[in-house]
Amino acid sequence: SLQDGLNYQRYKGSCNVVRELERIEKNGSGTAAIISASILPSGAGGLKFAGYLNVPKTGRYTFYLTSADGSLMNIGGLPLISNDGLHGPEMKSATIQLEKGFHSILIEYFDAGGDRALKLEWNGPEFKKQVVADQFFKSSL
Repeated sequence: SLQDGLNYQRYKGSCNVVRELERIEKNGSGTAAIISASILPSGAGGLKFAGYLNVPKTGRYTFYLTSADGSLMNIGGLPLISNDGLHGPEMKSATIQLEKGFHSILIEYFDAGGDRALKLEWNGPEFKKQVVADQFFKSSL
């Protein structure tokens, strides 16, 4: 069965690219209502958010992933956006055709210190660009 929100894993330590999260210390986990860097303590670290995105209507969706430093987004098990590496707040976008219903989603993120940003927005068949709201996220219990 599904619960509201996304499961997250927190990491503590320094990275230069997302895949290096696996090499640093895990530092807690839980459930988050939305994609945000606010659950990361100060200092270098990272987050992985995993769960399901409930797509309201079949059609074309554009996702906008803003991060500082690096981030990656997968949907349905496939890479959609790479915004990896060391950089200030930067947005990358991609468009995909999605069927109505639940799609697995994975957002991986790291911050090397300094500017911190993480935001996921979308637009779709019947709505303009907006932050992906909490009611669209579910995760396994």
